[in-house]
Amino acid sequence: MVDVAREMFLQHGYGATTVAAIGAAAGVSVESIYKTFGGKPGLVRAIQEAGLAGVGAVPAPERSDALSARAISPAAIVRGWATLAAEVTPRVAPIMLLVRSAAASDPDMAMLQEQLTSIAWSG
Repeated sequence: MVDVAREMFLQHGYGATTVAAIGAAAGVSVESIYKTFGGKPGLVRAIQEAGLAGVGAVPAPERSDALSARAISPAAIVRGWATLAAEVTPRVAPIMLLVRSAAASDPDMAMLQEQLTSIAWSG
């Protein structure tokens, strides 16, 4: 569901993408989407979280923490973080732009934007 929703949101935009269309494309019921994610804002949050996890077997935040915890050189830490950023940014940036655009007209997305921005700056 998350992958289908991501593709549809990025292709058609937040407002034009309905939960019914996502459900039909993913082969699941609208009820399943609402029970799992609570609707479109919850789906966007799940897409964002999946992007932040990266593509490795170990989620990117855990890999970042491991880099910080090891007694290695600052240059190695920065190289590791750059690698993680290069992995995660292409997955997360389009969703952040989607959230920002939708926040202008959707109160739920405005709240999500505020939450995501708060997490980014506190993290």
